[in-house]
Amino acid sequence: MRQGTDGVVGWNFSWRRCLFVWEITLQNELLELLNPISLSGESESDAWGWGPENGGVLS
Repeated sequence: MRQGTDGVVGWNFSWRRCLFVWEITLQNELLELLNPISLSGESESDAWGWGPENGGVLS
């Protein structure tokens, strides 16, 4: 689903059927959430983290 070509990384969804208009809207909302996320490469290890928000409250 995530692919990189010539240094450009993007998402390539492959659905079993054509999406309805309302589903395309949901897919676009999903892309807005996914696009800013930077995934680490193979040289970096993944880690979970949980930190406080502004004001020191954990959410």
